[in-house]
Amino acid sequence: MKSFLDLPRYKKQFIAAAADLLFLPLAFCLAILLRYDLVNVALFREYLWIIIATPIIALPIFVRVGLYRAVIRFIDQKLVYSAVVSVTLSVLLLG
Repeated sequence: MKSFLDLPRYKKQFIAAAADLLFLPLAFCLAILLRYDLVNVALFREYLWIIIATPIIALPIFVRVGLYRAVIRFIDQKLVYSAVVSVTLSVLLLG
């Protein structure tokens, strides 16, 4: 953990963005599994465009709103505000 904390800010921001790139589609896939309570490849093909679009839409919003900058610097009300705005904009655009 110490070596991670010693990384430059931009590397930590990149790691956070890379994690979102992986976990946003994974969260969407898990939501599909929970909703339909079965594993069906055809079902995932139906939602594939949304699964791919989720990080493509969300990551630029997260960067623009300053979510990664806020996470790396400190956790306070600004982070909560950035998270709420980012997620809301992402959901509205995906909707």
